[in-house]
Amino acid sequence: MARRRRLNKNLVAGLTITGIILSVVIVAVATLQATKRDPAVFVREARQIEDRDPDEAIRLYLNAYDINKEVKYLVQAARCAYEIGEIGETLNLLGRANAECPDDPDVLNAMLE
Repeated sequence: MARRRRLNKNLVAGLTITGIILSVVIVAVATLQATKRDPAVFVREARQIEDRDPDEAIRLYLNAYDINKEVKYLVQAARCAYEIGEIGETLNLLGRANAECPDDPDVLNAMLE
């Protein structure tokens, strides 16, 4: 006579719950990585806090610049540095922007201001 094997219900339940939790964690990590790669997220947050915390806004603009190397983010960071009186940092940021794109009129205008 053939013997029937029984499934261990606790094992099946544990594996199911582990699979669900693992799926949720993978989706959460993928979502966080996707938002970190979008410079618009950093720019939006920087614009919201420019008045309250200009140093943090500068850091956020530099993060946006690191993602896609657009000099407009360096110009925005330089503007924030200028507003808090960091003239050396302003000149450093504008110099970097000018070195990256010497013909950009926004960089040239910011340097003349």
